[in-house]
This record gives sequence, C-alpha cells and structure tokens, in this order.
Amino acid sequence: MCSSTTTAAASAPARWKCTDPVSGDLVYSTQETPSLEEFLDVLRRSTLGERRPLQDIACMEQMRTGANLWATCRSGGRLVG
Repeated sequence: MCSSTTTAAASAPARWKCTDPVSGDLVYSTQETPSLEEFLDVLRRSTLGERRPLQDIACMEQMRTGANLWATCRSGGRLVG
C-alpha cells in the first residue's frame, strides 16, 4: 500500500511511502538530493560503483550536484536507491 504527497508546484507526487512486507516502509522522493557520502555509499553497495571514479571526490561531487533529476528511495532513513 502506498500514499503520496504532491507539492503545489508539481502535478505528480514528489514523495510517496510504500509498505513492503519484507523491507518495511520505503520512502520515495523526487525532491531531495542525497549527500555525497550517501551517494558514494549506495554506489559502493551496488555494481554501479565498479564503473564510477569513486576515489575522485571532486568528480563525484560534480556528478551529484550536476544531476538535473534525483529519485531516491529510503528504508529506515537509509538511502537504498
């Protein structure tokens, strides 16, 4: 089951919460930018980190701040996707 909230400036939901029987509450958002540490952590925990210059912090920060769209997923406050 999912519920959503919509901002006045957007017609599509900007944040929604779903309850999964296995992983619990998942909160999806298109309004937040993860911190650099969170971004690097999620890349390291996935296969995406193998193809990114994770050791080049300036490059990774530029990738993070230069993105024009973020869609995040959190479980228990932790960025999972």
